[in-house]
Amino acid sequence: MTTLDSSLCGALKAIGPLMQAADDRRSLSPTHPKRAVERDLKSALRTVVGPLAAAAGLRLDDVERTIAPIEWPRVGPVDLIFLDHHLNASNGEGRAAFVELKWAYTDVLWYVAWDLAKSALVARLGLAERALCVVGTLDSERTTRYGALLAETQRDTAQFLRDFHDALKPFCFPEPGREHPTGPYSLPAVMETAVLCEHPLLVRSLPWTLVVLEVSAPGSEWVAVDERGRPRPSPDGPNV
Repeated sequence: MTTLDSSLCGALKAIGPLMQAADDRRSLSPTHPKRAVERDLKSALRTVVGPLAAAAGLRLDDVERTIAPIEWPRVGPVDLIFLDHHLNASNGEGRAAFVELKWAYTDVLWYVAWDLAKSALVARLGLAERALCVVGTLDSERTTRYGALLAETQRDTAQFLRDFHDALKPFCFPEPGREHPTGPYSLPAVMETAVLCEHPLLVRSLPWTLVVLEVSAPGSEWVAVDERGRPRPSPDGPNV
């Protein structure tokens, strides 16, 4: 386990009480939302992981950073960025890891499909040394078909785009007046997810699990993606 893994995985136990406290605050607030949300997870991770990372020679970037690779110009900002001054400028100016976050209450886990595709692209292009996802999810959500998004596995990306097109299509569309569609033009043809650690927690007396995933993109092949988030036909035959 690396220093970064130890920082993230070692922090999970402390995240639960912070998320329960955030949920309690929101439930009593006169404004919406009335439950903990993703930005509460981000705040909790900054509170807990930041000092652990600093002790290990890493630093959490102060703000989100938008990335715009030609393969996906509108992919958007990265939720958390770990910096390491030991890394040289050829690796994105010391970017030790890009981390995507998700807080998946009822009917939200499917959003992770976007995070996996984004992380696979980060990994293939070397925009950071590592591409990670931290997902908090209701355990009941893991019993749906979207629970497979958290599995440790290797995926054919074209098949992934077909299997989870319902999860990607709300975010993949052309937009009048904009040069690029919201979704990707191309993605690595293969993506791998590894589960680094998990930790159970309770929010409103309901069982949740925090999962830390690492996403990689072995090989050199790519799959072209249409403006609706489906794989484009390949020269060798239909791929739709």
